[in-house]
Order: sequence, then structure tokens, then C-alpha cells
Amino acid sequence: MLKTERSKEEFDKPINILKQKIKIMPNEETEEFMLQAEKICPDKKDIDYFALALKLKCPLWSNNRILKTKQNVVIVYSSEELI
Repeated sequence: MLKTERSKEEFDKPINILKQKIKIMPNEETEEFMLQAEKICPDKKDIDYFALALKLKCPLWSNNRILKTKQNVVIVYSSEELI
């Protein structure tokens, strides 16, 4: 909320819409991709996201340039690119 300079109500509205659209996937469903994700993910705190991207064969959305420049397996789009 601080980064967007929005009120709680303004912030909660799109978050609640996203929560209705997002499916939570149990770790067991990405388990087989964890080793590969650990090998390619340049930021260790993002390994779970890489495993999910590998499972779903989809890109990631992140403004962390390291995720894009230090590996070439998972496509990573920045917010600017998505806009």
C-alpha cells in the first residue's frame, strides 16, 4: 500500500478480485520441478515461483532484473513490458 500510495479500500479492491481468480497450488504439485528450479533460479527466495512456471510452462512477472538476466529457461516479464 505504501508503494502505491493508495488507501486500504483502493488497495483491497483489486487484491480481492485477484484472490477470486488465483488458484492456490499445493507444493506437492510442483515438487518434481524443484531441483531444476533450484539450479536455474538466480534468487533463492524465488525458487517456488520458478518451479511453478516450469510446471505450467508459463512466464513470470517480476521486476527483479536478475531473474531475467541470469538464466534463460523461464521467460520473465517486467511490469513495463506487460504494460
